[in-house]
Amino acid sequence: MRVAIHQPNYFPWSGYFYKMFFCDIFVFLDDVQYSKNSFINRNRIKTPNGASWLTVPVKASMKDKINEVTFAKKDWQIKHIKTLDGNYAKAPYYNKYREELFAKLTEPVSNLAELNINLLKVIAKWLEVPCQFVLSSEIGSNQTGDDRLIDIILKIGGTSYLSGRGGAKYQDENKFLSKGLGFQYYDFTPPLYSQLWGESIPGLSIIDMLFNCGEKSRDILLNK
Repeated sequence: MRVAIHQPNYFPWSGYFYKMFFCDIFVFLDDVQYSKNSFINRNRIKTPNGASWLTVPVKASMKDKINEVTFAKKDWQIKHIKTLDGNYAKAPYYNKYREELFAKLTEPVSNLAELNINLLKVIAKWLEVPCQFVLSSEIGSNQTGDDRLIDIILKIGGTSYLSGRGGAKYQDENKFLSKGLGFQYYDFTPPLYSQLWGESIPGLSIIDMLFNCGEKSRDILLNK
């Protein structure tokens, strides 16, 4: 039972969903500290002038958990919808996803984690991601760092942990192995695909790929 764990990000890049394809359970780490100026409340889309940030305005203190972060402005979703309409209306598959995406974007929620998880689940559905989803706040753990990840994996019956290569900078693989857990890194290079507005820019939000490639996005993501 391979487990992957990650903070719930806002419209994340394709690598986030690639990770989902290679685990049995994906845990949304929603009850850890919010990081300012991270991908938790923003990501990049494509415009005629190149990549541009799409940012959720939030109210957050230094110690707030992601599921405690609220929104700094009312009707900010309308601005995001207008921005996406303005930049993707001519994308081949924009209208395929627009209605359901914006329904999720404007659905009443109480915090940033809930918003992001709702969006992540609907995008995962479009990509036909097979894994199960769990929230860390539903599991409960008082540990920190690697010990928290290990505690979560053991509590849900996991047998191994799937990590991105970036985790090598701060994770101790031996801690997982000492608890009888397997440990595996995955490698991912963001694929190039046909985009609006000229040359392809790698690493944009997954919605750029979906709007441009539609149902072919899954095969592009998995390099099929």
